[in-house]
Amino acid sequence: MEIIQYLVDNFSTSENSTIAIITICVVIYLCVKLLKWIVLHRGDIKSFFDNMYTRRQVREEMVEKINTSYDVGQQSLNEIQTMQNNYVGYREQSLEIQKQLTDMLNILTEKTKVATEKSDNLSNMVLGIRNALIEIMNDRITQKCNYYSGMGGIPENELGDFQRMFDVYKDIGGNHGLEARFEKTKAELPLIPTRKMEE
Repeated sequence: MEIIQYLVDNFSTSENSTIAIITICVVIYLCVKLLKWIVLHRGDIKSFFDNMYTRRQVREEMVEKINTSYDVGQQSLNEIQTMQNNYVGYREQSLEIQKQLTDMLNILTEKTKVATEKSDNLSNMVLGIRNALIEIMNDRITQKCNYYSGMGGIPENELGDFQRMFDVYKDIGGNHGLEARFEKTKAELPLIPTRKMEE
């Protein structure tokens, strides 16, 4: 409206008042058209400004999220740095414990090896003693069988000892070849009563 007032004041006295009136009419016409256009497109204009406001809010939220993410990332980096600093100490401690465990395992392996060798030696010794005992008992039972055959019978008071001797021989792993001879001697030879032996 100030423009119209300016045109009226300046051009009303001059010789170009016709031009001034035409200019005023054109300006009024353009103002009316602009107002119509604004009224007609007010929804679009409102939508434009709403969208602009929404975009601004979204941008502010994004900036806030980026800042929050940056802070979280920075905190994570600080925690990782702390863990790395602690890791060196933990790693050295872990290596020391691992070395101690390896040393203990080596000592245990060596002691187990020595114990196994001693056990093998002891087993061989026991096996040797067992085999020698089997041979001695085999010889002793064979002598008894020959003795009783020569006597023509088995003394009644010696039958229990003779049976126990053979049972021990069998329990320690004596062979079955002697068993046939033992059973044959018992079956074929009669028992000699103890009184008859004293006569």
